[in-house]
Amino acid sequence: MAKIPVSIDMITNSNGDNEIGITLRLSDLESSGASIRTQIEGFKKDYQEAIAQSKKIDSKKTERKVSTRQRWKACKILADFNNKASNKFLITNYKKAYSRDFGIPMRSIRTYIDFGANFEDEEVVDNVPYSIYAELVFRINKLQVAGQFGYEKNRLIEMAKAGNLPNRDEYRAQLKNIKAEY
Repeated sequence: MAKIPVSIDMITNSNGDNEIGITLRLSDLESSGASIRTQIEGFKKDYQEAIAQSKKIDSKKTERKVSTRQRWKACKILADFNNKASNKFLITNYKKAYSRDFGIPMRSIRTYIDFGANFEDEEVVDNVPYSIYAELVFRINKLQVAGQFGYEKNRLIEMAKAGNLPNRDEYRAQLKNIKAEY
């Protein structure tokens, strides 16, 4: 079955308040049958819960800064929602909606989703700045093809434990030099 295209928008309800609305084409509604209403309601509820969970994490900021682990937890919530939603729906405006509702810069949406989806709790440490993880995330595909992604995640943790973290530009250069193992 094809994915149903939906849009996550901000709409004004009958009370004049703004709320999240899920819109889809009438033809998709008609072709999907009555069960689509229930699925859309579930999708909207899941989306609102993901936003609420993310905001709880964001409220734990210290000195106006989000720790790397807190950021990963918020990214994980977004990635899990995105994965679950993508099984049934194609969110046509996901960058705009996620940016608006999760407070993420639009250009960073894919990086946040990939960070949440490709790292586990024990692979994220606070003394590694998010910018270093972002450099690793930018090169996930290359590293996976090279068979080096797991190794590089472990190497990053070891460098952090040893106090040998390079700055972001040095780490970027190191990642560019990784060759595939054959």
